[in-house]
Parts: sequence; C-alpha cells; structure tokens
Amino acid sequence: MPASKRARDDLDPYAVLEISPVATPDEIKKAYKKLALLWHPDRKSPQEKEIAEIKFKEISDAYEMLTDPNYSHKKNSTSSNGNSKPVTHFKTQSTEELFKSFFGNRNIPLDPKKFENPPPQASPIIKVFHCSLEDLYCGGTKRMRITKDIYEGTGKPKSVEKIVTINIEKGWKSGTRITFEKEGDVKGGMIPADIIFELEEKSHERFERKMNDLHYHAEISLEEALVGCNLNIETLDKRQLEVQVDNVIHPGFVHVVKGEGMPLRKKNDTMGDLHIHFTVKFPKEIADKSKNLIKEALSDCDY
Repeated sequence: MPASKRARDDLDPYAVLEISPVATPDEIKKAYKKLALLWHPDRKSPQEKEIAEIKFKEISDAYEMLTDPNYSHKKNSTSSNGNSKPVTHFKTQSTEELFKSFFGNRNIPLDPKKFENPPPQASPIIKVFHCSLEDLYCGGTKRMRITKDIYEGTGKPKSVEKIVTINIEKGWKSGTRITFEKEGDVKGGMIPADIIFELEEKSHERFERKMNDLHYHAEISLEEALVGCNLNIETLDKRQLEVQVDNVIHPGFVHVVKGEGMPLRKKNDTMGDLHIHFTVKFPKEIADKSKNLIKEALSDCDY
C-alpha cells in the first residue's frame, strides 16, 4: 500500500479538524476554512514551512475524507485482509485545488516575501531641545522645526521643512526622549531615520532641581539665623510661598517644605519637596557695648 494511502487510513479526520464526530457539513466546512488559512505553508516563516506543509495536507485529507460519500457508510467495514479499518475513497484534486475551491484567487495574504528581511533603517538622528523648570513644572508645548532631505535619483536632494509639536508633560527630566518615527532623510533602499528629541533642562536662577526635589538658597542676617526668619519665595507657577523658620539656623541647616518640589511625571498630584539652604551674613563690625549684650544674651544658651 502506498505511504500516502497508509497515512490517510490512519488519519482521524475529526481530531485533525478539531470537530465533533457528529459535526454538520457546515461545521466541517468552517473548520477546514479556519485551519487551512492558519496552516497554509505560504503564511508561515521558512522555519515553520516544513511542519506547515504536513499539517496543511492532513487538514485537506481530513476534509476530503469527511466529504467523501463513501467514507461515512463504509468506515466500519472490514478491509480485504481482515483487519478492521476504514475503507476510504478520495478525490484526486490537490491540496491547493481544494484550497482555491474555497477561497478562489482572492488576494489572501500568502506572499512569502513578507518573511524576507526588511530594508535597513537609517540611524536615528538625535536633536537636543531645552526646557525651563517652569515648563517642566507646569507642562506646555514646544514647536520644533525638522528639515529633511529627500533623495530622488542621482540629482540634488530636495529639502523639506516640517513643524512638529512636543507636548511637555509635568515632571519630565533631562534625558527624556521623544521620537518622531521615519521623519529623517529619505534615501533609496532605506527606511528613513527616526528623529529623536532629547530634553535638556535649562539652569535656573533661583532653583536647582535634584530628581523630584527643588533646592533654594536664602541669604539671611546673623540676627535672623539666631532668632528665626520669614521668607517669601516665588514658586515656579508664580505663587508667593511664605515660609517661617523658628529654628536656630546653624551651618549646614536645611529647612524642608513638603510638597513644594517638582510634580512626579506619572503622579502629578504627588510632589517632591523644597529644600531651603541658608547663607548667613555676618556684620563687619560690632561695637563693644553690643558685644557685651550679645555675650550676656548667649551665656544661658545650650550648645
């Protein structure tokens, strides 16, 4: 007996088509269409093609078995050698002919070229854009100009300008990258480069940012360092923040105001902290009378 005939005789068509033994003709057709599309060799990668060819043929054989009128009423008969096996008679159309009888010549995505390596993409072009702390605190937009060259044939490239908008999110940091895909130069045989804008934070005259916290330097008098001070600080969103410090301000002392730092990018309702550092101004001279008063005032202090 030919190998192909043996394989068909051993085939369980219901298992192959993943259907019940009492499936209706419509259910058999639906199962074939679904699995034939799934396992067609031209829809598989080169690495999967050999397995797909075997599976695709089994699906076709299973369908022909179940639609052969001789199969259903002879499947329990006995073969000529006495063994109990299905007696089957098959049509002669090929697996592709059967497939086309369902799908015709419609443009079904069976193009093996889709598995070929795509053309290379040009290296990304990185451009720096600057943002103030105010922009990163409040959010906003920036309009950036992109100029790209389009190469057509062997002539000079054609330059094209385009304006793109960057939506600045609250809490962005230096190093944040925004990508505009395939907006780079257009050259034959290559995918245009991506344009990547990388954020660089501008230095600020009053605040220094460290992660999500802000640091502020206040200059106070020796008197304020000893007896306390009131500060009025303009915030990045133009509020007037009043801060009262009652502590003795010693070298290295830092006063922390909770929730007055930078917004967190993914949690804009959560804020970092404001760290206030102090520089103490000392008098150039102190009168003898004042020195005695200071000595007396400080004599009872704990150190």
